[in-house]
Amino acid sequence: MAKYFTDKLNYSLANEDIELEANICKKLKPKSIGSICGAGPRGLYLLPQTGCQLDLFDVSEIQIEWARAYEKAICELDEVSFLRAYHDDSSILKSIGINIELHDILDSNEIAALAGSWEKTFLKFSKLARKILGHKLIRQLKNCQSIEEQKYIITSTSFSVRWTVVLAIVGNKAMMNSLLYSGDFIKKNLKESYVKFYRSRFARLFSTTLIKDNFFLSLCLFGEVTLTNTPLRCRSFNGLQTSVKESEIHYQIGDIVSTLSNGEKQYDYFSYSDVPSYFDDELGNNFIQMAKPSIKVGGVICVRYYLRVFEPDLAGFEDITDQFSSEIKNEKVGVYNIKLYRRIA
Repeated sequence: MAKYFTDKLNYSLANEDIELEANICKKLKPKSIGSICGAGPRGLYLLPQTGCQLDLFDVSEIQIEWARAYEKAICELDEVSFLRAYHDDSSILKSIGINIELHDILDSNEIAALAGSWEKTFLKFSKLARKILGHKLIRQLKNCQSIEEQKYIITSTSFSVRWTVVLAIVGNKAMMNSLLYSGDFIKKNLKESYVKFYRSRFARLFSTTLIKDNFFLSLCLFGEVTLTNTPLRCRSFNGLQTSVKESEIHYQIGDIVSTLSNGEKQYDYFSYSDVPSYFDDELGNNFIQMAKPSIKVGGVICVRYYLRVFEPDLAGFEDITDQFSSEIKNEKVGVYNIKLYRRIA
């Protein structure tokens, strides 16, 4: 397994818009849920109601412990203290007795929510972006009150030229390997160039959401995730807390492909995150069939392809992505090709 996944805290908040799948699960109301763990919220926020079973999987022990800390914080803190713990005062997390092995991470990072390698990478991205774009443009973007006002700035020659420079420097395999992936960056199979890919994805986001209201754009351009745009506020805290407290949650370290193929558990919903984009061609074409033993008839698999998109063997499944087009349209990170597959036989 690549060291990128196993030897450090990669995700401390979210490299995805967790609201998307929270809303999907709100519609589907699955009782048995499996999910790639990541930072924790991407799985915990899926719980649509009480009485569910949730299994969170990861190859990294530290990610599992970080997620356990999120679970503990959700259960033991009120909403204000919970948000402060991750965005202001991480000593709150120590006070509720999280794993002592996480204390060094908290001590060496001012903001717990931004302690992961992925989040730190985009803090570096933001420093470069702000330097190239300049204080004037950044100030104008922060002060925007409407999409129309933001579009006017984004389409200006001054922004367009400088933004292309930013993407040309950072938006490529060599730079991403240097900053984050240590040689394990996804092997792109899309035909468009990296710059064209990122420019089109960011352009869609710029035209649909204010940068200051979008946690990912705010992180990329302003170097911050605020209490007003944090994804941790994407659903009612009281509802989340009740669902987490009154559901059965388990954590498992190991290879998710082999785990799903053995069929020991059956899921109404499985959230695969962007993991399939790291698969080789053979596995990428067959991972849905390999997961089939663990998916109930009527159950759904959600995949977020990133730079590497497969058309897997869907025998016994159907593509139901179009049923969630409105949720996908409002997704806040923008770089993922999101697919949902339902087992029908």
